[in-house]
Amino acid sequence: CRGRDGWLRLCRRYRFEFSVHAVDRHQGDVVIEGHRVVSIRLEHPEGPVLIGRDSMQ
Repeated sequence: CRGRDGWLRLCRRYRFEFSVHAVDRHQGDVVIEGHRVVSIRLEHPEGPVLIGRDSMQ
């Protein structure tokens, strides 16, 4: 992927499951660009949670 500066960077996406009440499973993923977390997405039962690049600075 490309960073904000336009340069190509190594990006990794990790997909995972998480539990809110220890009996349920929900999907999530995190995107890492270089050494920085640039986004987190959680499919929370009360609605999706998205934390993007702009809110992580």
